[in-house]
Amino acid sequence: MKKRGKTICTIAVMLVLYVLIAVGLVYMLYRGGNYPAGTNTLQYIYRAKMLLKGIGEGNGFPLYDPYWFNGEQLLRYVEPLPIYLIAAMPIQAISFLWDCSILQARSAGSLSERRSDA
Repeated sequence: MKKRGKTICTIAVMLVLYVLIAVGLVYMLYRGGNYPAGTNTLQYIYRAKMLLKGIGEGNGFPLYDPYWFNGEQLLRYVEPLPIYLIAAMPIQAISFLWDCSILQARSAGSLSERRSDA
């Protein structure tokens, strides 16, 4: 019985620490104004879409994509786990992320054009 109480206490402490770290991180980002840029978002989503296409064709680890830097290996120089996790999302979620990234890129481009005109 003591072991169960100790386990519950450990989980509670870990949960409190997790919340404190998350709140502290959000506060630091809010105060500093430095937000993650998300420059690799489209790359990860494209790789996940191609990985999902390869899995649908029966290839669980596609070696290369002919459209990715003229035939370079798709999962080279990048951790494959996040790409597999993104590919595990439903297709609608990947399409939504892709659309949001395109909209974000378009809005950033239009903002930079306005700044150069001023």
